[in-house]
Amino acid sequence: MNTSIEIISADGASKTTLFHREGFSAFSGLWSPAGDKIALSVGRYFRAAGLPPAQIGLIKPDGSTFRLIVDDDMNNGFPSWAPDGDRLVFKRGRQLVVTSLADGAVVPLTDASYYSNFPQWSPDSDRIMFTANRDGDFELYTTRPDGTRLRRLTDVPGHDATRPSVPTATGSFSAARARDSRMRWRCTTLCLSRTARSSRCALTARMYGS
Repeated sequence: MNTSIEIISADGASKTTLFHREGFSAFSGLWSPAGDKIALSVGRYFRAAGLPPAQIGLIKPDGSTFRLIVDDDMNNGFPSWAPDGDRLVFKRGRQLVVTSLADGAVVPLTDASYYSNFPQWSPDSDRIMFTANRDGDFELYTTRPDGTRLRRLTDVPGHDATRPSVPTATGSFSAARARDSRMRWRCTTLCLSRTARSSRCALTARMYGS
């Protein structure tokens, strides 16, 4: 499956191919906090046994200076930037890890006894949100960047298994949930901070599909 990373102007008037490589998938492109780099997942995802694994790369917004920052025998993907721009959290095999761009050091965030995926760093750098099946089906969790203070956010039937988003510095997270075997989805917002509006958005949902 071939996919590419594109940059499109806000008005939709222009489009530039940032990264394309025949026989490879490229997705999860994320701008760095400084706007000078884009992290992306690149490789052969959803592959048959024996094919090369997928990796994490960095590229400049003009499409130059592409380089792999993770290149091993594991299937890597879905990076998320730390607000300081010096670290990335990403999925490595079954677990999540944090890597330093300065020296390439990799620190495990979760263990490989269960599946963890779709990490998202909070804007205040204090927490990382992700989905995992450590307690049965996939639920939403947060943890500190050093792997401490694990907190389970959801505990309901259905897989909270799509990529969550962390849109604001107030600690508001959103994700989609597969509700049943028919794969009906709903979008859920969790407001984790104590603000004047938190009582109104503690748990809101909108149904999509049928």
